[in-house]
Amino acid sequence: MPFMRTINKIIIHCAATPEGRAVTTEQIRQMHTAPVAKGGRGWKDIGYHYIIELDGSIHQGRPEQVIGAHCQGQNQNSIGICYVGGVAKDGKTPKDTRTVAQYNAMTQLLRDLKEKYPNATIHGHCQFANKACPSFDVPKYLKQIGLALMTLMLIVLTPSCATPKHTADRHIDTTENKVEEQQQAGAEQVTQQHTDAQTDVQQHTDSTTTSKTNLVVEFTFIPGGGTVNTKTGDVSGVASAKLQADIEHLQHTIRDQDTQIHLIRDSLTAARDSLNTYRNQSNLQLSEDTHEEQDAPSKPFGWRFCITCTVLFWLIIAYYIARIVIKIYTHGRL
Repeated sequence: MPFMRTINKIIIHCAATPEGRAVTTEQIRQMHTAPVAKGGRGWKDIGYHYIIELDGSIHQGRPEQVIGAHCQGQNQNSIGICYVGGVAKDGKTPKDTRTVAQYNAMTQLLRDLKEKYPNATIHGHCQFANKACPSFDVPKYLKQIGLALMTLMLIVLTPSCATPKHTADRHIDTTENKVEEQQQAGAEQVTQQHTDAQTDVQQHTDSTTTSKTNLVVEFTFIPGGGTVNTKTGDVSGVASAKLQADIEHLQHTIRDQDTQIHLIRDSLTAARDSLNTYRNQSNLQLSEDTHEEQDAPSKPFGWRFCITCTVLFWLIIAYYIARIVIKIYTHGRL
């Protein structure tokens, strides 16, 4: 049965070729497979699993289930992605030379791989080696494409890209990669001949992964750089001061809005109370007039009717005038 790998990392590289130079996948493969005596690396295949050329086309390198040769110490359980470019036209200065097509292709490829390997974390080569590769800030890029929102499992002792010394990917230790290839070939042969041996290897891998859990900390990247420990809530990195200032500003804004809401609410309550008071007074006055009219000596029907209509008319006029005054007063308060 085929040799199956557990993929837990996706590592981004650059080919360290000058900006604008259209290097093809086959040219990189020839450089990797050429004999060491002729300036190559002497490998059996290209070291990367995927290569993104200048036009944005994605080319398959090694199959995903074949161990790559792209990052020392991380090849066993990782997938290597390389984009053509990575240095300025002088051939020395690290530079993010990705074209729009390469940017879009890399974004889609990473999303597809994350969907296929949801537990895999995405890194730049510089996080595992003293290099500038891939010549751009991978965590910042992941935020831009919406992949940094996922929780990253980072080993505490993993090196960062703080002060990289740019070295082209072609300087990967050839000896170590040859040893890894030999180990892979041996593993494939043993797996094909002895199914039980594969089970033992898998159990050993699982126990090793479990033993490393004490060295793992959960981090979530935040805008502006830095991290937030999702277990303790501690903020670290260059973004901590800015984040704290933003939080304080947001809290101050919320307090101001709450104060304004309370003022508006008080004004509306006062206007409503005034209107209710006026209505009660109007009803009381109308009731008193009715009682006086009932207790008064009998008058001709026409005379009582005229008085009642006149009183009601002026009460209605007063009521609407009062409502207009209250609306003006309320509008002024608001």
